[in-house]
Amino acid sequence: MGKSKYTPEFKEEAVKATMADDRTIKEVAQSLGINYWTLREWKKEYLATQNGKPSRKAKMSLEEEVQMLRKQNSELQMDNAILKKFAAMLSKDL
Repeated sequence: MGKSKYTPEFKEEAVKATMADDRTIKEVAQSLGINYWTLREWKKEYLATQNGKPSRKAKMSLEEEVQMLRKQNSELQMDNAILKKFAAMLSKDL
């Protein structure tokens, strides 16, 4: 599962810009250098959370969450193994 390169604060500010200005979502997205559809989804999720409705991501089932966490755990274990091998190679060079 890839990490978002945008912070929650950035997303919120981008969405607020679409609601505060007379600019369209497309104009705001272009000015920020992000995809129109991405900003549109952020706005939909933001409005849903403001109305007290859980977003699509919040409706994740227990099985989906377990699957996601297992995948994340596997990726972290692989990263850890790579770092251990790299540290061993560095210690040999010294």
